[in-house]
Parts: sequence; structure tokens; C-alpha cells
Amino acid sequence: MNTIRKLWEFYYLQYILHSGLYMLDPWERAVFTTLLVLFAVTASYTAYLFMPSHVVMLSYYIQRVLGYGDSVVIGHDFVNHETPVAT
Repeated sequence: MNTIRKLWEFYYLQYILHSGLYMLDPWERAVFTTLLVLFAVTASYTAYLFMPSHVVMLSYYIQRVLGYGDSVVIGHDFVNHETPVAT
């Protein structure tokens, strides 16, 4: 648990330093971070709502890049790359 906390603190410090938020007061930093998270959540929800096939294909691509391959079942037919056998 202590390792997770140290990793969280490290990445939060990197986020603050790289974005320039270290110059802000703590309450301003909290407001900015909250707005950033809300924007990301809203954009993700809107993308899933209006472009579900694109989101599924993006998740399929990310799984392929991470090395999960075809072992992950997504649940849509257009993701299945097997060619049908003519009988």
C-alpha cells in the first residue's frame, strides 16, 4: 500500500510540474484538476454515446497494442477477423 501511495505522489508531482500548476494556490489547483477530470469524463461519455463502434474499435486497438491479442472478447461481430469457410 505504501508503494502505491508513493507512485501516486510521484505521478501527481509530475502532473503538477509539467502542467505548471505548482504556481497556483491549492484551491485553484483543485478547481483546475476537477474541471480537467470533468471534461475528460464528459468527452469519454459523449464519444461512447454517439460513436460506440469507434470506441469499441479503439479499445480493440489498445488491447492489441498491449499484447492481449484476440484472447479478449469484445462482443461485436465486426471485430472477429476470422474468414467464414464456404461449405
